[in-house]
Amino acid sequence: MTDDNPNHVTCPQRRRISNRRSEQSLWRGRKRWKNFVAEHCHTKESVCVHCGRHHGEPRKNGKLTVLTINHLSRALYNDEELYHTWNPELMEVCCTMCNWMYEKGRKPCPVCRLQYIHALEPDNMCQGCYDMKHPEEAIERKEKANAKKLASKALLKKLRDAEKEKVKQWKATHKKGGGTMGVLSERNWT
Repeated sequence: MTDDNPNHVTCPQRRRISNRRSEQSLWRGRKRWKNFVAEHCHTKESVCVHCGRHHGEPRKNGKLTVLTINHLSRALYNDEELYHTWNPELMEVCCTMCNWMYEKGRKPCPVCRLQYIHALEPDNMCQGCYDMKHPEEAIERKEKANAKKLASKALLKKLRDAEKEKVKQWKATHKKGGGTMGVLSERNWT
């Protein structure tokens, strides 16, 4: 049985989660939510607090930026009234990508604002920006990666050659047409 249909879920907690998500989906489908988002996000001065993009601005993949409201506190999801009441301390305007990454524990790189990094990243920048700041470390890391790749290729070639040699030796010792069938046919099976 598949888990595609939420009515077939047997775990009570999964059933509760499914029902809750359906309920919140209804909240976001209502005109009240759409007006709420339009009032706070779809204006000229609205900007994503994380990446700095405006509503309708093209992203690097060619898609347009869509701003939405990010609820910073999980308590706001408990009630529809709390969910739709603007509170600047517990809500922020951000694009859908930054909202999704916020839920995953990531944030945009503060240097380039293009790549997302872990919120607790010790270096506080993406790998590309770190490489531009420390080019000698980037060159050293790339050289190590290339050396490791070459060593891996050499090992695979050595293993392939050894396997070919084993096959060649086996073919030399086992002549065509030989085997156990001749022995079995000579026995008397009565």
